Amino acid sequence: ADETCSRPGHSEHTTGLGLDIALDQYKYEEVENHPQYSWFLSQLSNYGFILRYPKDKEELTGYSYESWHIRYVGKDLAQKIEKSGLTFDEYYARNY
Repeated sequence: ADETCSRPGHSEHTTGLGLDIALDQYKYEEVENHPQYSWFLSQLSNYGFILRYPKDKEELTGYSYESWHIRYVGKDLAQKIEKSGLTFDEYYARNY
């Protein structure tokens, strides 16, 4: 259960930093099938967001892949994380 949902009081949603997205008629669980999903992801860091739980990074994040869960980290940090190719967790561990 810890890989798919946060314990009470530990969700990024409760901090106001995390949110789940849907695009047009695509529900959040299917959002990666939207024709503009790749473009959408490429724009996130311009507004201070990152994809929080990327594909094939479950060992690093401790969570299953969630194509719909984005997190606000601020524009500068988002762009640094994107440029590094690291997950938020990796970037934080290496830089703080």
